[in-house]
Amino acid sequence: MSGVTATLVGGNLIVTDNASHNALVVSQPAANEIVITDASASINGNPVGTPVTIKGVTSNVTLNLAANDSLSSGPTNPLMVAGNLVINGKRW
Repeated sequence: MSGVTATLVGGNLIVTDNASHNALVVSQPAANEIVITDASASINGNPVGTPVTIKGVTSNVTLNLAANDSLSSGPTNPLMVAGNLVINGKRW
């Protein structure tokens, strides 16, 4: 599967998945830094399975999931959001 985009706008992170059955893992190894991984998807056009680090996340995190996606937070570096955490799911 492919089609995950991660965009930072004014400190707000927006992650959108356009394909179903992906397994996103979101973690936070440092303040204002979020890592997104998916073993079966390309994120921002990178090779499938390559983690993407977004720095400068200082406010809200919005996760727009596709049908039958799964979402988890890294057990070592759990997600701590400074603003709001919004998770939108889609059923097809």
